[in-house]
Amino acid sequence: MRHNKLFTVVILFVCFSLQCVAENNKPSGLMTDLIEHTDYTWHNGYVSNVPVWRMDGAIENLQFVEIRSSLPTYSWIVPGKANGTYQNSYRIIVADNIKDVLSEKGNIWDSGTVESRKSTSVLHGGSALQPAKDYFWRVKSVTSTDGESGWSDVKAFRTAEKLSNYSAGFYPQVKTLEHPSSVKNIDKSVVFVDFGKASFGQLVLNLTSDNDKDSVIIHIGESVKDGKVDRKPGGTIRYQSYSIGLMKGTHSYRIKIRKDRRNTGTAAVLMPDYIGEVLPFRYCEIEGYEKAVKPTDVIRETVHYPFDDSAAHFESSNDILNQVWDLCKYSIKATSFLGIYVDGDRERIPYEADAVINQLCHYGVDREYSMARRSYEYLLEYPTWPTEWILQALILAWNDYMYTGDSRSLKANYDILKVRTLMALREKNGLISTKTGLQTPEFQASIRFTKEPIRDIVDWPHTGILGLNKAEGGEADGIITQ
Repeated sequence: MRHNKLFTVVILFVCFSLQCVAENNKPSGLMTDLIEHTDYTWHNGYVSNVPVWRMDGAIENLQFVEIRSSLPTYSWIVPGKANGTYQNSYRIIVADNIKDVLSEKGNIWDSGTVESRKSTSVLHGGSALQPAKDYFWRVKSVTSTDGESGWSDVKAFRTAEKLSNYSAGFYPQVKTLEHPSSVKNIDKSVVFVDFGKASFGQLVLNLTSDNDKDSVIIHIGESVKDGKVDRKPGGTIRYQSYSIGLMKGTHSYRIKIRKDRRNTGTAAVLMPDYIGEVLPFRYCEIEGYEKAVKPTDVIRETVHYPFDDSAAHFESSNDILNQVWDLCKYSIKATSFLGIYVDGDRERIPYEADAVINQLCHYGVDREYSMARRSYEYLLEYPTWPTEWILQALILAWNDYMYTGDSRSLKANYDILKVRTLMALREKNGLISTKTGLQTPEFQASIRFTKEPIRDIVDWPHTGILGLNKAEGGEADGIITQ
């Protein structure tokens, strides 16, 4: 009897071990059109419990990743941790219902066994997908070290109302709730709040009043002066104040951020309605409030593009270097608040040169490619005025291809990329010039910049800002080069 029990335990242990091996030996990180979390929905910035294939039953308006390509691509992480592991073959199945895909049936597409090491941006090989429809897919692979894997988990996605052969998808903007790192009274009726880091966000306060006559003034900003939120920080450092009339009892108050005329104009990228306006701030000051304020009473809703904080890690023996890494990594997340790379809060306009830096930095801290692609394709439609930056669209496009292995964007945008080489402005000596009369209306239309002629930019002018001959002092410190 003891022998039978021991034998049963051994069998159960072996089965459990085999199950663990199978769980680890399967593709992971499935992406559809370069986006991983296609199976989730969001409600005004927050992840919803409703999966994408059940969202039709929701009363609220939900946001989700719309797959806009009728022939999307599929990507996955090849299983196996042994050195020298590579994929020998794969098999993808796609179905329009979860039952079939769980039964290993691809009623939309079954790739069959494909001998290939390719595991990124594998093009859909079945018939074109239909608009506004849910699909499910999974993949298995054979590797050089572990042989045939198990099937991956099922990944779901929904197509957009309107499809084309290729169109980039992107995430909705999301919110993260944050409490302050410190809250302190700086006098009897003034509370100073520090969130530790700046972010683009909104503010919610839980406040209490004994009557309907109390009011408070809320100051929020990016800088501090004399121990308080700086009321006149100057430049483009942000500060705003708001007055709130309190209701009797304890209530939650949401600060409605005022828009800035300059960064919400016709050229700016606007915040989506489901998120609302934001302001970059780190500090909050509650003036005229004599009751105790706990950290849980102050909430910052930080807005950003979906970001995996665990996707990249760096640590060294040098604390300063570690802090530089943390700052750089956090900056990519914090400045993603519009879903397109912009020049911060000054104008909220994308610029090609800035986008190149953001693109490569983003690739370095997250397994995320859709925001960079959306930004560069936006800049193809809405270029900026500097000659050199017009050319950098080519760098953006090439970086996108080199990091994703997906050539569809290059092919779809080939005609506009070709004219963005500015060969139409080439002189006999082979150099490009904007000052030889070659900037015709036809040329401007070809690069989609018809407001005015493009101009050369000088980032280190002797006088003026960006070499535009304005009265401000230059940036060369009086040094003259020959």
